[in-house]
Amino acid sequence: RAYLPAALHWLFALSGLFGIADNWPSWQLYSSRPESWQLWIRRDHAARLPDNLQPWLSRTVVDGWQPLSLERLSFAATSSPPVPEDRFQAAVIEAFLQTMPTSTDFQIRITEPHQFRWWQRRERRVFTLQQLREEQARFLLNARSVR
Repeated sequence: RAYLPAALHWLFALSGLFGIADNWPSWQLYSSRPESWQLWIRRDHAARLPDNLQPWLSRTVVDGWQPLSLERLSFAATSSPPVPEDRFQAAVIEAFLQTMPTSTDFQIRITEPHQFRWWQRRERRVFTLQQLREEQARFLLNARSVR
């Protein structure tokens, strides 16, 4: 009977391996398999970003797209890297998109480990707010930004 709380604790922590628990409580913060969400803005739409996001837009252009550096912005604002949890990164990106004109072309590049072969990574892309919200709906816990 005394083992039940300890067993539940360990089961919850290990559930992060299957995408149920967040990376923080399940000790995956320094894991080699965290998800990464990157916001890219079409080069000719870069001027549409609000002034407070302009400094974080990379000068690097890849196939007509520029990344917005969540890492640099997080270090400047909090002196720490962004939370390595995909639902957190999705909410931050959604909050940024809410400050931009709806006509701004963007793409979100999601890099994540394969569900069963975690040593292999796969990339997916999101191009619309509707697709972003569909991605957020797949999370077990809420992933929407609150203003």
